[in-house]
Amino acid sequence: MDLTSNTQVSAYETLGVPEIWRLKEGKLEINLLNQGKYVSASTSLSFPSIPAVEGISLFLENSMNMPMSAVRREFRQWVLQQL
Repeated sequence: MDLTSNTQVSAYETLGVPEIWRLKEGKLEINLLNQGKYVSASTSLSFPSIPAVEGISLFLENSMNMPMSAVRREFRQWVLQQL
């Protein structure tokens, strides 16, 4: 995960990073490496049973209107329900 810069996707492709998560306009985007190029995915290789894109995007949206402690608590509960 790279939070400090807007690294070009081609750099990760060259390195063979199997999965990247990026935040674009407040929404999570997951890309998986497939035959040397990234393709958009709705689930993660690391967390296949969790609908990460829709769930995390929702919690990011909620974090604008709720205290972070409440968002973290709800997020933990949501993850446990997904497992």
